[in-house]
Amino acid sequence: MGLLLIVLAIRMTKTVAYYFTENHQLFPYFENLGFMAHSCVGPFLYLYLKKFIDVDFVFEKKYFLHFIPAGLILLLSSVLTDYIWVDRKLYVVLLYQLGLYFPFCFRLIMQNGKSLNLFEKKWLWFLTIGLGSVWLAYVANSLGLVPYISAAVVFTLASYVLLYLVVDNPNLFAPKTPAIKKEHGYSNELDQRLMLKLVACLEKDKPYLNPGLTMPQCAKLIQLTPHRFSQLINQNTRQNFLEFINNFRVEEAKNKLRDPHKNNLTIASIAYEVGIHSLSTFNAAFKKRLKMTPSEYRNSTPPLN
Repeated sequence: MGLLLIVLAIRMTKTVAYYFTENHQLFPYFENLGFMAHSCVGPFLYLYLKKFIDVDFVFEKKYFLHFIPAGLILLLSSVLTDYIWVDRKLYVVLLYQLGLYFPFCFRLIMQNGKSLNLFEKKWLWFLTIGLGSVWLAYVANSLGLVPYISAAVVFTLASYVLLYLVVDNPNLFAPKTPAIKKEHGYSNELDQRLMLKLVACLEKDKPYLNPGLTMPQCAKLIQLTPHRFSQLINQNTRQNFLEFINNFRVEEAKNKLRDPHKNNLTIASIAYEVGIHSLSTFNAAFKKRLKMTPSEYRNSTPPLN
């Protein structure tokens, strides 16, 4: 959210400066900085929504692809002049680039609406619609319908609404941390029923043997959204999804390590059979749960009859 606010501030500063500067002449590097910030609004909004909705969301290298336009503007800033932006319609391309993000943002909110409370949904809708309104003001200006300063005016009005929402709920930006478990092990009775149902599904069908098992797939087992499922695991186990699933894989591996018919299998082969393709990951998960390596466990426990 902080990065989104920064690029919005830069973009609005550029808009106001351009409008009130004589002959609309800005220092080229400052003008390009504003356009670079413009190209980052869509990506930062989309990534903010993903992180707000899913507390387990992790920024991966692939997300850097969203910032290719910003990188190109930075690299070419010495040759990108007002002529290229306005007369050669590069500015219009930038408007299309931002506009492409809004359908995905709206879809993200609608798909995860059930996992959000009323205020959270209101915040995300107002934020996305507010920025969408600013984008529409820029589009209207490019068509000659409204003055260039209109976007800054719309942004100001949207900011007042968003500021009111923040004041109305000061905990909005508080870090989302897993709740502390109660003494009986569950946050509430509903969570207890869901966890028991989940464990029963995992033990019966053993989907964890699939190394490609994902959180959305696992969430479908008990008819939850990925966001709600993530909360369920975090709040009731103090583990993330991968740690939770690896516990079942370790339990499965324990039986295989004690099976006399599998004495000829290597530790790596057993790890593969239980759904973990990385030997180092398997060793780490096993040792974290049992305080010994798989080899130590195999050598120190009697075989199954």
